Amino acid sequence: MDSERPILITAIGIITFIIGAISIATGAWECIRSDSFAVGIADVVLGVVALIVAYGFFQGWSWIWYLGLVMYVLIAMLFLITIIGIPVTIVCIVILFYMGRPNVKRFFGIRGSL
Repeated sequence: MDSERPILITAIGIITFIIGAISIATGAWECIRSDSFAVGIADVVLGVVALIVAYGFFQGWSWIWYLGLVMYVLIAMLFLITIIGIPVTIVCIVILFYMGRPNVKRFFGIRGSL
């Protein structure tokens, strides 16, 4: 981490934390329901990954930059298949474009282009 954290990375970290917390809560609820245990476990795992990514956004860890990209691509793809998920997909695409900005990559210590 060579530079000051961009303000929008702080906002994205908070959003990612909220996504993780909601995913864990809904996953736990789905685990309680006997008909969707596997979906619940997947939600809990994705929620834990989101919490790790959120914490890493605040720390500026370079490997979190990559994990965050993968996570937001997966979220965009999962929500793209639903009509109500189109706004979520658009937000994910905006986040992905922002993650490629030079000042953001510099904060995470990412060199070169991806």
